[in-house]
Amino acid sequence: MSTYIGIGFSRDPDAAKAAQDAADQAKQNLHASSIDIAIVLNTSHYNPADFLPIIYNQLKKTRLIGSSTAAILLGERIEERGIAILLLYSDDIRFETGGVENMHLQDLAAAGSQLAASCISSDYGQDHRKLLLFFADGLIQDLSRFISGMSKTLKGTFPVIGAGSSDNFQFKKTHQYFNNTVLTFGACGVLLGGRLQVGTSCRHGWRPLGKPRFVNQFENNLIKEIDHKPAAMIYQEYFEDTTETLKASSLAHLNARYPLGTPLGAGREYLLRNIINTLEDDSIVLQDSIPDGKPIHLMIGNKESCLQAAELAALEVKSQLQGRTPKLIFVFESMARYRILGRSANTELQNIRKILGPEVPLYGMYSFGEIFTHSSANGQETLLQNESIIITAIC
Repeated sequence: MSTYIGIGFSRDPDAAKAAQDAADQAKQNLHASSIDIAIVLNTSHYNPADFLPIIYNQLKKTRLIGSSTAAILLGERIEERGIAILLLYSDDIRFETGGVENMHLQDLAAAGSQLAASCISSDYGQDHRKLLLFFADGLIQDLSRFISGMSKTLKGTFPVIGAGSSDNFQFKKTHQYFNNTVLTFGACGVLLGGRLQVGTSCRHGWRPLGKPRFVNQFENNLIKEIDHKPAAMIYQEYFEDTTETLKASSLAHLNARYPLGTPLGAGREYLLRNIINTLEDDSIVLQDSIPDGKPIHLMIGNKESCLQAAELAALEVKSQLQGRTPKLIFVFESMARYRILGRSANTELQNIRKILGPEVPLYGMYSFGEIFTHSSANGQETLLQNESIIITAIC
């Protein structure tokens, strides 16, 4: 029994040529006569209407999911322009795909349930489901409600990992792909089951700065007051002119390095939230909601803590695999981390492969929000995280 993997990539400026070249290269590298699934990633330089039909037809209308991204991760290199295709064929793994669109026009929990239901439509046993991987429009606010709907329908103990589709740091429009369809405000995913082992970990490397605070007034992802003061004051206590800085850019320098965080369970892990806007009354708009009743912290991180977090995640994945060498590594990583790491982003990928296997194919993207199943004493909960890295290996 075998699993075959083929990866193709092209940075040709012509979308049609890039699609053709990437598909041809992926098929050649697959070394198998059949394809079970294709996972397509592209930077925002390319119009999906120009390349998706070419890829779909070139791959003989195989099942396909995909996403736009700020940059593509391939092995130990980062590509800021191009189209990448991952092909999988396996005697051991079963794949089920699903998609949903126009989520902005419907209840997000219902949309999440719909995606999950489409991915588990085949009956091959709850115990044989091992991993759900999905992409969702990272610009949709309150994506946690979508994740909650997914979780209620899945009713499983297997991990879920996801990435918020991103663009080239403009935060204007993202794309998701399901077969030959470009989804609008959509999500798509694949469920992996059968004879495979999965190791997965999510880390970020940020730690709390100063004393805990408490949110007094909030609604969904809008915080009005913290410690009975306008919410943005939490930054003004540490930095000068912070409110104007945050208003000037949705991902300002301070926001990338100093997100807000709230404790996850009784441990030392924190759920992070990016700020996407500051209003005239100094209210803070977060990318997503925060748990009710928990303390909130200003968080601090840097290049070194990011690199350390990635190494810890890779070591955790290696431990879960119990000595087995992975066949494929997926990495979903926050765009904010990419900005902080700069040239060290390549070092991060090198460190991951040193731990998990320098010859193992690595495929991934920079995302606007990372989704991960967190385990605690109270069980498992799938959450949207910010400024994190998810490393997942299958074997």
